[in-house]
Amino acid sequence: MAAPPKKAFPLRLDPALYAAVERMAAADLRSVNAEFECLLREALAKRGVKLAAPNPPRAGAHPREKTVKTRDLVDHYRVEKGYWFVPHMFGFGVTPVTWQGWVATIVLLAC
Repeated sequence: MAAPPKKAFPLRLDPALYAAVERMAAADLRSVNAEFECLLREALAKRGVKLAAPNPPRAGAHPREKTVKTRDLVDHYRVEKGYWFVPHMFGFGVTPVTWQGWVATIVLLAC
């Protein structure tokens, strides 16, 4: 489930105020935007305004440009007739995909 998009708006600040928030954000290991959001939530909570809890991203859940699916692997290892090896999807090297490729690999390793 994707999080709803956040509202973007321009904000004019005194440079000294921005620098102070930037230092606080660096100390908390946050971005300046996340620090502003945290400060606003704290100020609203202090005034008694109730907000829904933010949905933080799950640990290790980074958006990926492309995830490898089983169908991709099947298509990758389907080779044209006559080829004994297929290149690796990740890294260097080749993988044997026919019995001739496996025999060649075993003979090479046995020598």
